[in-house]
Amino acid sequence: MKPITNTDYDKLELAIDRYVDDLDIDDLVQIVTDDLWTYYRKSASSDEVQEFIDNMQVTDEDVEQ
Repeated sequence: MKPITNTDYDKLELAIDRYVDDLDIDDLVQIVTDDLWTYYRKSASSDEVQEFIDNMQVTDEDVEQ
């Protein structure tokens, strides 16, 4: 297997741009939601999770509704 070159990374960037340009808004929202869920469930520290919840102003009352 050949190593990835800077040209390959440039091509990858263009490929990603084209892929994203072809997505509709619902697909984009789903991708962002999945990425955020995965990050905060599997990678973020408990402090990061709490800070995100606080920044989004989510309270216990919001969850109880």
